[in-house]
Amino acid sequence: KASQGDSADLICDMQMDNVPVSTVTGQTISERILSVYTHLKEFLPHMRTVMEQQKDLNPPTNPVAEGLNMMITRVRHIALRVNCILQILQPNIPIPEPAERPTGIPPAQNVFQQKAYGCIVL
Repeated sequence: KASQGDSADLICDMQMDNVPVSTVTGQTISERILSVYTHLKEFLPHMRTVMEQQKDLNPPTNPVAEGLNMMITRVRHIALRVNCILQILQPNIPIPEPAERPTGIPPAQNVFQQKAYGCIVL
């Protein structure tokens, strides 16, 4: 955000149809934990897409790429741990898995669209 100037706050606070919302839902603890798990899994493909776009936008030495890589690794580990908690709380209920790839992302985006998408996802 700091390198994008004053308009970054407006861009980063926008909503995109293809980016999942980060609001946790559910009435019971199990439902809320499942919501957290689902959102983590839904965001992972978007984070990977942002990582790929950052490789095109910035040199490999840019600290953003390293931070994104660490974030993706940590989100994967948290999702695994939340999955374990769900299996303990609900051993007989299958845990739904969201799609592996994000949907609705156009294959070619200009630099501004890539930066806006990345900021919104993060």
